[in-house]
Amino acid sequence: MSLTLVQSPYEYTPLKQKLVFVASSTNVGNPGFRYVVVVDDSFGNNGTFYIQPNPLGALVFDIYPVIKDWMTLDVTDQGGMQNVFSAQSCELYANDHNIMDISVSIVEGYNVLGVFTENPEGLTPVKHFMTVFNGAFQSFLGYQPDPAQFYSLSSNIKDVMTDLTQDTYNLSHLISQYSLGATTVGMIANESDFGVVTLPTDDGSRLANNRIDTIQIVQFNAAGAPIQTDTFSITMMVGTLTHAPLYPANIQANFGLNANWHHYLCSFTYLGAAKARALAVFKGDDDCRFDNVRLGWTNSRGGWDFWNFTKRNLYKTICTNCSQKIN
Repeated sequence: MSLTLVQSPYEYTPLKQKLVFVASSTNVGNPGFRYVVVVDDSFGNNGTFYIQPNPLGALVFDIYPVIKDWMTLDVTDQGGMQNVFSAQSCELYANDHNIMDISVSIVEGYNVLGVFTENPEGLTPVKHFMTVFNGAFQSFLGYQPDPAQFYSLSSNIKDVMTDLTQDTYNLSHLISQYSLGATTVGMIANESDFGVVTLPTDDGSRLANNRIDTIQIVQFNAAGAPIQTDTFSITMMVGTLTHAPLYPANIQANFGLNANWHHYLCSFTYLGAAKARALAVFKGDDDCRFDNVRLGWTNSRGGWDFWNFTKRNLYKTICTNCSQKIN
């Protein structure tokens, strides 16, 4: 007997994509042969599937339809944790909100003396363990992109923390003017804004180059001179998300904002070495003449993005239904 796992998803990867397992066996010619696949998580969700080989004798099985509704997407736990958006500490999630661990086990099954028997030879199942988070790849990226290229703090390909890019706020000139780094993501936020920046993090076991132990926040004045430095300490584990409270109201609640702050730079470090990716937050103009409407939505990075709206236009529409009777 030879059961071989030919292809499996990456060990740390977004949920919203095809999560295909491919396996082969030398016993597909046995009567009633089926691949027996068991999928489960740590919350008690599980399913067992008996899958007929394809015309080439292989197993091809996408587990996304199985697990897509298993993930917990709320932002507070049953223990009453404070709202994550106004958090004053880095909330580390492992196998919890917006992230979960999945185990896939594959064995053979076929008829023995007329009775279907799972793993009749009693051999060790083929197993695969993985972490999936509430993220997504765009379809134009093709089949099974490498998460290490798109979610790594050392990668220059994608913005790991947010779907908002340099072009969203058009801050490239300010990032260049203040020499904040070519791969730094910039955003504008008001002093009253709470929010978290979500980092796909790991101890290096499942996602390379995202192990961090410190987030350093350096505040600068309008001249670009540093005026205050603070740090968050991070404890990494295998397969985690870190929701870091890095918006101005969170910084004010934790460390205080200097009266002369113009922008601050958030650097992610491990053993004193900074990662390529960084986040720069520039002070927005609070316009007290208009109500501020703050919108938050789930992004493709396992967390949330935010946007402020002001100067709303309200329209009142009166609809009148008329009917005409013709004699």
